[in-house]
Amino acid sequence: MCLHTAPNFITCEMAKGFGVRAGEQIAAGEFVCEYAGECIGEQEVERRCREFRGDDNYTLTLKEFFGGKPVKTFVDPRLRGNIGRFLNHSCEPNCEIILARLGRMIPAAGIFAKRDIVRGEELCYDYGHSAIEGENRKLCLCKSEKCRKYLPMSATPIE
Repeated sequence: MCLHTAPNFITCEMAKGFGVRAGEQIAAGEFVCEYAGECIGEQEVERRCREFRGDDNYTLTLKEFFGGKPVKTFVDPRLRGNIGRFLNHSCEPNCEIILARLGRMIPAAGIFAKRDIVRGEELCYDYGHSAIEGENRKLCLCKSEKCRKYLPMSATPIE
């Protein structure tokens, strides 16, 4: 089942859950959408992880370094988000997340096309590297030639 959710996006239910397909051609480097949601702290991330246990987790952890120190920002689109939360993982993605500070303390997570994307192609980005090893993980369904076999996973909700 596919829905036209916006003029340039088609949301589809797939074997790997909901996904987003390009409703029109997207040029390399073009802005696709923001990964929008609530900016929440570590304690709220952990609380929501317990509250919504078993549900899909769309919380994006943004990691930046200032003066050599790591700074994390958590963006949770579960209650207030946009189409960006439905982009699936791929080990060979056609999109990437780029952080921008637009005159505010909280960074914006922009999703941009890494290469030209044709109409109807699934939009996806790499969820990152896994902190957990072994075969007791969720299988990756990206089907790319460079597939790492498993989805990246964090050891804790705030990683």
